Amino acid sequence: MGDLPVERAMRFVTLALALALSSTGSTPGALEPTVQESIRDLAIGDAIRDLELSIEPLETEVSRADRTTVTIASDVLFDFGRAGLTEVATRRLGLLAERVRSSGGVVRVEGHTDSIGGDAYNMRLSRQRAQQVKKALDRILGGTPRTVAVGYGKTRPIAPNTKDGKDHPEGRAKNRRVSISFAAK
Repeated sequence: MGDLPVERAMRFVTLALALALSSTGSTPGALEPTVQESIRDLAIGDAIRDLELSIEPLETEVSRADRTTVTIASDVLFDFGRAGLTEVATRRLGLLAERVRSSGGVVRVEGHTDSIGGDAYNMRLSRQRAQQVKKALDRILGGTPRTVAVGYGKTRPIAPNTKDGKDHPEGRAKNRRVSISFAAK
C-alpha cells in the first residue's frame, strides 16, 4: 500500500498515544500490557479513513472562460433555518470581496436550500440569504461592482435530498449553499 498519508497519521497517533500513556517504569516509553491492548483496539486506521471520507469541502470554486463561481455551504454562512450571517461568514466574505472588487462586471449571488420545509418557506429563506450576502458584499465593496441577489429555494439541487426513499442528510447539506459568480480575471 505504500506510505500513504493515512498510514503516516496512524503511526503518528500510535506514537503519540504510546508516549502519552507510557509508564514511569525503568524502560522509557514502555507500555503496560493493558495499555498496549487498548491502543490496538482503537482501530485508528479505520477511524482515520472514515474521517477522510466524511470530509466535504465547505467552499468550492469553479472557473470557466469568463466567470468564476465560489460556492459556500450555507452551514458556514448561516445558522440552521436563519438568514443572518455568522461571524465566520462576515470574515469569509471579506476575503472574497477583494477578488470580487477587481473583477468588474455584475456579481451574482444565488441562494439555495435543501428540501426540508415547504416551497414558499424555502424560496423565502433562499432569497433572504442571498440578499444578506449581497448586503455584506455591498457594504464591503461600497456598491461597486453592482451586485444582484436571487433565491432558488429547493428548485436547483446539486445532490439528492433523499436516497432509496429515505432522508439523505449529506445530500441535503450539499444543497444548502450560496454561490457568488463574478467576472474571471
